[in-house]
Amino acid sequence: MSHRPLLLAAALFTPCLFAPSASAYDAAACAEREGELCDENDAEEAAALAEDGGPEPVAPVRLAGSEDRHERALKQALGGGNWGAEFRLVAPDGRARPLAQVNNEVAMIPASTMKLFTGWFGFIKEKEARRRYPAPFRTFLAYAATMIKASVNPMANLILRLSGGAAAMTRFYAGLGLPTESLVVADGAGLSARNRASARLEVALLEHIKRSEHYAEFKALMAEPGEAGTLRARLGDLAGRVHAKTGTLPRTGVASLAGFVDAGEAGVIVFSVIGNDRKIAVTAQRARIDAAVRAVREGVLAEAAEAAVAVRRPAQVSPDLAGRLTAMVTTP
Repeated sequence: MSHRPLLLAAALFTPCLFAPSASAYDAAACAEREGELCDENDAEEAAALAEDGGPEPVAPVRLAGSEDRHERALKQALGGGNWGAEFRLVAPDGRARPLAQVNNEVAMIPASTMKLFTGWFGFIKEKEARRRYPAPFRTFLAYAATMIKASVNPMANLILRLSGGAAAMTRFYAGLGLPTESLVVADGAGLSARNRASARLEVALLEHIKRSEHYAEFKALMAEPGEAGTLRARLGDLAGRVHAKTGTLPRTGVASLAGFVDAGEAGVIVFSVIGNDRKIAVTAQRARIDAAVRAVREGVLAEAAEAAVAVRRPAQVSPDLAGRLTAMVTTP
């Protein structure tokens, strides 16, 4: 039997397997040096835009929603522009409740938060296939940790390909019961302006991960403030409390962030914020996103503190009821 098909396959896949390892170190060094603006390489985004035909025009969307404390805080932090966002709190007992949302069902360009979908899809498929990755990574977890923390585009696309491709990933998430109406997978990295996902879908994925037995394992793959990766220079006051995936497409006008925020005894906040507005610099969008994360978390902590005080406070009895109770006790 001829060995040509095997040799051809090896020739095709070997560069794909080993080339990302070099890119990983370059991207990690870039992330160390400049923070999240190295999330997507400028040349890679330019090439993706040339293939896509350029980003679609973006029209600002009104920040609609009710005016409770959390949504007021969210809208004040984001300001005007084209935003999709959702924050949910998963309490220690597992119950979840919405905190704030604006345009959360709008399909938007997610940038590198698309790597959350690629990463979790690959994580589950890896456990099924027990696939080994090339040195120096050896395991999927080591490979994915570099891909997610440093946001390495070739590695994300390789994981998507080895896990079954875009159509298989879409079917996988639909099979989980997630709201995939907004999901469009053009690549695994989030470089393409044709990718789409809503904040609602990203939060649904994160809540699914939070409830899974692999939550701690997957969370450890994500970027953290002050640590090597794309959050190194952001949210430093929340070091150890935020695990998230960043997204930046400067030419397309996209900045995004999605992940988990530790809210102490109140539980864990799962969130997604996606900005698609070429009229607002991505650096300004990032600052607004960080302010939104802080504001919602502070609101949750304040709410929890108020609830604790209310539980400890003695019940207030009206004078009329107190008089009637006294009469009942003293009447022979």
